[in-house]
Amino acid sequence: PASSTAALTFASSNDAPLLSVTNNSYSDFTVGTSTKTFYVDNDYNISTFVQKSATLRGKASYDGGGVLVWVVDSNYTSSSSGNQVSANLAQTLADCFAKYSNHERGVFGSESDDLYTSSGTKVGSMSSYSETGNLVNIIIYDIGNDYGNNSSQTSGVVGYFYAKDYLTNASYSNLGKYFYIDAAYCNYNESKSDYSGNSDKPSGTVISTLFHEFQHMINFNQKNILNDVSPAAWYNEMLSMLSEDMMYQMLSNGGFSPESPAEGRLPVFNCAYFYSGIDEYLPSPYSAYSYSTAYAFGAYIARAFGGPELVKKISQNSSVDMTSILNAISAQTGKSYSERQLFKEYLQACVFRTDFSSSYSLPTFYKTGGSLTANGYTSVMNAIDLFSTTYSPATLNSKYAFTGPVIWKNGAQTGTTLR
Repeated sequence: PASSTAALTFASSNDAPLLSVTNNSYSDFTVGTSTKTFYVDNDYNISTFVQKSATLRGKASYDGGGVLVWVVDSNYTSSSSGNQVSANLAQTLADCFAKYSNHERGVFGSESDDLYTSSGTKVGSMSSYSETGNLVNIIIYDIGNDYGNNSSQTSGVVGYFYAKDYLTNASYSNLGKYFYIDAAYCNYNESKSDYSGNSDKPSGTVISTLFHEFQHMINFNQKNILNDVSPAAWYNEMLSMLSEDMMYQMLSNGGFSPESPAEGRLPVFNCAYFYSGIDEYLPSPYSAYSYSTAYAFGAYIARAFGGPELVKKISQNSSVDMTSILNAISAQTGKSYSERQLFKEYLQACVFRTDFSSSYSLPTFYKTGGSLTANGYTSVMNAIDLFSTTYSPATLNSKYAFTGPVIWKNGAQTGTTLR
């Protein structure tokens, strides 16, 4: 999934001033009747934008707020498939977000309810200046305008959060809280590897992506706005994948069939970790390597130092990147680590087989990371056997029939080093 890392462009200084708006509370919006025009991207680089009309197809309230799900009119249908989604799918997505979003807030912190200029000056409350107030908006459409006649997805983007919508002088800002979700990926059928749909239910891919992107929205407030610091991409993506990780069991128990970040990322890590260091973020098409290394590192530290409680301290402290992680570990455990000490223990967890590390109390992924209860739900981070066949690269390609991180192999790539 794309996130808030795309470059922002800013409108001219002589734009019309913001106008105070009314009728922007939850009760003012009616499913099937309320319509609105939004700026959405129009190319797979998410660099050009057009306005498209959408109709409200789902809404749900939760303690302290609500969520509106809009479907661009050209992507609406009565029965979901391809790049067309139904009202039933939109409503299910709204219900899922409303049910679990306050738990994510309880761990990561809250998103901002205010609008800002690009220089960080607060303009005012969304309740005064946004047409949808402080409600969360999910817009479903064909991201990248890329769903072709051969049912391909050129951009491969499932969804994203873009910080431009918090800025009053950013070009194409929708002025409010917005997520963008791809219509075709809503219908991604994992068992068939196509977009034939899931009986009018959003795919597990989209469910996981929604909570992944919500962390980015929260992170923008917790770091950029409240503490005036800018997180590196690897750190921000690590936290978003940890949100998927900690909520995976909860969402599964709720019947939403989310994707497992461990099953999605660790097979790539085990065969290709040497392409991207922990604090690197490689450009597309190599970013998958950086996602896998960032997730593996985050999954280890979460299980070694307190699970969701550690994640909460990382997200809500005043620093970013490795400093934030080291400060959170110290706050959680009372023990101060240097970056090199942490790296050493992480390396051991990537080398020592599970039985061996467990027998000698050595660093390992195979440790339950504790739990955290917030707003009626409990997050857990289950133990990971990094050396099991579940995370073997053979799940990607049958010729890679090994388990655990590859230490060496015949051919050009020898002496593979974890940077």
